[in-house]
Formats: sequence, C-alpha cells, structure tokens
Amino acid sequence: MPGGAENSCAHVLCARQYTACFSGHRNIPANLAASLAADIRETVTDLASRGITRFCAGGAQGFDMLAALVVLETPGVSLTLILPCREQTSRWRPADVGFYDDVLGRASEVIYTADSYSAGCYHLRNRRLVEESSVLICYFTGKPGGTAYTVDYAMKKQLEIINLAGG
Repeated sequence: MPGGAENSCAHVLCARQYTACFSGHRNIPANLAASLAADIRETVTDLASRGITRFCAGGAQGFDMLAALVVLETPGVSLTLILPCREQTSRWRPADVGFYDDVLGRASEVIYTADSYSAGCYHLRNRRLVEESSVLICYFTGKPGGTAYTVDYAMKKQLEIINLAGG
C-alpha cells in the first residue's frame, strides 16, 4: 500500500492544478445524504471536464467518506486519501472500519501525514489536503472545527471553494 509520512511531495506543484480536495462535517443528516452525494457527483464531473481528475479526501466519517465513495464510482478520476495517522479508526465501530478499509483498498494513493496519533496530526492532514489542491469542495455549515479551519486555510491559499452546504 502506498503511503507513509515519508512520501515525497515533489509532484505537488505540477499536480496541484489537476487536484481538488474535500472537507466537511462528520455528521450529515440522513435525509440529505442522497442529494449531497448527487451534488458531489455533479461537482466531480464538472471539475473533471475542466481537467481536474485527482481528488483527495481525509478519510473522516461523514462527508469525507461520502465524497470518497462518489469519486470511486466516477470513471476517469482518481482518489487519493491523505490520512492523519494509521490509527485514525481506532475508536470507530467495526462496520465503519470495514467500510473505511474497503475505500482505503480501492484508493489510487494513500498518504499518512503521521505514522501515529499526535496532537496536531489532523491539522497537518487538513493543511496537506489544501496544499496539494487548487479547489476545495466542502460541506461547511459555519460550525467551528476542522472543516472551518480547512476552509479558512483554503481561503488564505486562494483555492477555489465550492460549498455544497450552500454557504
């Protein structure tokens, strides 16, 4: 399996223009999941028509995994998982870990920003997602947390931001 904190970022500058990333809340209301998946699919297809064919997700439950699944189901694009640490799923339910492992096994590339958990590994993952991308596709409702941090960082880095929450 590709990955590890030791991975080189030499390809980032040339790949950035062909790359988009995802960030969103972990809790997606069940009544919105199907329409949100359709919005993600439409956005991925539109970006692919513009030459963006590499999509990066952080592997968190909720929006990240929904987006990853849509990318895996979309022809002509690839999924890169940029994960905070190897034990990201240590407190997840077994069914969620099984789904995660399936997505992990189907990704084109897997990058860990740290081998083990540390206080800043999630922020490091979020920064890496942004730094490798030219577009951020998010589901951001204004709540504080990791998505807010990532959207703010993407704004500072002047990424195009597509908010599927309508904000």
